[in-house]
Amino acid sequence: MFFGNPRRALNEYERAAELAARENSTRSPFVQSRALRGAADVCYLELREPARAAAIYRRLIRIHPERPEALEARVSLSHILRSDLHDLRGAIAELAAAIARQPPWVAALRYEMAKLYFELGNYRQSALEAEAILQRYGTSAVAVRANFLKAEALAMIDGRSSEAILALEQLLERFPDSELEPHVLYQLGRLRAEAGDLEAAIEQWVLALKMHPNPSFIQSAISRARKRLEQASASDRVAEALIANAVFDGLSTLRDTELQLVP
Repeated sequence: MFFGNPRRALNEYERAAELAARENSTRSPFVQSRALRGAADVCYLELREPARAAAIYRRLIRIHPERPEALEARVSLSHILRSDLHDLRGAIAELAAAIARQPPWVAALRYEMAKLYFELGNYRQSALEAEAILQRYGTSAVAVRANFLKAEALAMIDGRSSEAILALEQLLERFPDSELEPHVLYQLGRLRAEAGDLEAAIEQWVLALKMHPNPSFIQSAISRARKRLEQASASDRVAEALIANAVFDGLSTLRDTELQLVP
C-alpha cells in the first residue's frame, strides 16, 4: 500500500501502534507489537536510521517482552548494535536474552554470540560458546562453522595452538567434504608453520591448493615456506662448515703443539 514511500509507512505504523495502545482489547498487544515491529523494520531497512530503529525495537521489547515479535526484535537489535552502533556487549546481551527463550534457531543464535565474543577479543569465551554448540547441537547446520571458530579462537590464546590444531583435525574427521575444508587445511598449515614445522605446513597447503577459492594465495604461502626451508638448509650447511673448520683448526693447533713438545 505504501510501497516506495517508507516515510508514510513509518507514520502509519506508529499511528497504528498508538491506537492499539489506547484500545483495551485482547487484540491490542498483537496489533501494537506488529505495528512497532513494522515501524522499526522500515526505519532500519528503508530509511537507514539505525538509532531510531533500535529505540523502537527496545520499546517493543519493553512493552511486550513475551510476544514473538519481541524475540525477533532482540535479534534485529543485536544486529544493529553490532554493525551500526558498534556496541558488541549490548549485542551479546540481546542475543543472550533471545537464546533464553529457546527458539528453534537457537544454535544459529549461539553461533552469532560466539562470533561476537571473538570480535570482542574474548577468545576463551568464544571457544567455550563454540564448544557448547558442538556438544548440544552437533548435527545442526552451524556445527561445522562453530568447530572452525573454536579452532580460530584457541589459536589466538597463548599456549593453546596445539588444541587449535587438534580442533581442526577433528573438524576434517567429523565433517568430511565440508566447504570449509580448504580453509581448514590452510589454517592447519599456518599453525604448523608457526610451530616451526615447515615441511608439514607445506603438505597441508598442497592439499588445500587443489580446492581453495584463492589458489594464488596458497601458492604464495608454499613458496615462502620453501624459501625459508632453503635458507635454513643453507644456514645449516654454513654452520656445519664453520664447525668443521673450527675442529680442523683445533686439531691442527693441537698437532703443532704436540710437535713442539717432541724433543
